[in-house]
Amino acid sequence: MRSSLAGPLRALLERPVRTAAVAVVVGLLAVAGAVGMQVEAGSLTGPASNTALTDPQATGQVISEINAAVQRTYGYSYDALDADERAAQDVVTGTFADRYRQEFATVRNLAPQQRAVVTATVLSSAVRELDGDHAEVLVFVDQKITNTQVPNGAGNGARLVVTAQKVDGHWRIADASNQ
Repeated sequence: MRSSLAGPLRALLERPVRTAAVAVVVGLLAVAGAVGMQVEAGSLTGPASNTALTDPQATGQVISEINAAVQRTYGYSYDALDADERAAQDVVTGTFADRYRQEFATVRNLAPQQRAVVTATVLSSAVRELDGDHAEVLVFVDQKITNTQVPNGAGNGARLVVTAQKVDGHWRIADASNQ
């Protein structure tokens, strides 16, 4: 008799377990879906606050001023170091200005001996983020270097991520790193 009752009892007992398991799975899927929708909603509202995507005039100003700032900051000539340093100081700010002064001191010592000239040309740039007076800009820059060891010049390309800060109505380099 046990064997004849065991099957129906087991089926009876397993039915609520299956139902509960299905309910748990459905509940987890519902929670996962709700979380996914919240994440997606957050990502949809994020870009709207990124002015780089909604204000072409502001984005154009950032690109124009940061491109010029990169060319000023990453280029110099051994016979115009004072003017080059002043021009760069006008387009940098914060800790990057301090770092630039320190690095330019080395340039000031070596450039005249080597008759070094570095020309920086921005090949392309794009604003990744623009929020108020803060921007992040990806800049592709080509530097042509001539000196006593390389009189015909050599090229050096770099991809920079520039953190820009708007100061007194103009965009300045607040930080830059090679990527």
